[in-house]
Order: sequence, then structure tokens, then C-alpha cells
Amino acid sequence: MPRPAGAFIRKRRQALDIEAKELAPRVGIEPGTLLNIENGHNTASTRLLHRIASELGVEYTELLDDPPTPMRRRKRAPRKKQTPSQKRLAS
Repeated sequence: MPRPAGAFIRKRRQALDIEAKELAPRVGIEPGTLLNIENGHNTASTRLLHRIASELGVEYTELLDDPPTPMRRRKRAPRKKQTPSQKRLAS
């Protein structure tokens, strides 16, 4: 189940005993904006989430609602054997 990024930010900030009015200027926003993000009233840009994560000492992906999953390569369909007439045409 995905969790809101704002709730994680607030929990981590409080665990580090950092006030919103202290963290906000360090990431380049107003304290009210940070509180709105934490309350789910505003969304944060990717760039802002990177700055917040850095200040909170966590990886950026920990703030995401749906962390990215590793990309998987699709399996190729097995090659069909060429008939003798197809082989002649390919030559």
C-alpha cells in the first residue's frame, strides 16, 4: 500500500527533532509550504523532494508514494526456423 510522501517527511523530520520553520529555508521553501506538503494539500516537485531527502538524510525514493520498481527486460519470442524456401530468399 503506497504511503503519502508528506506523512513520511513529517515523521522523519520529527524523529530528527527538526522544526518545519528550520527545514523549510534549508530546502528553499516557506514553512507553510512545507506544512502543506506534509498535510497532503500541496505536492512537491522532484527537485524539491531531492532537496528534502538530502536534508533528512534519506534516499529520494523513500519519499515517493510508489517507489520505482526495477525495470525488467522482456523475453524475446523464440525465433521461428526458416523453411528452405525462406533461406533461399534471404540469401
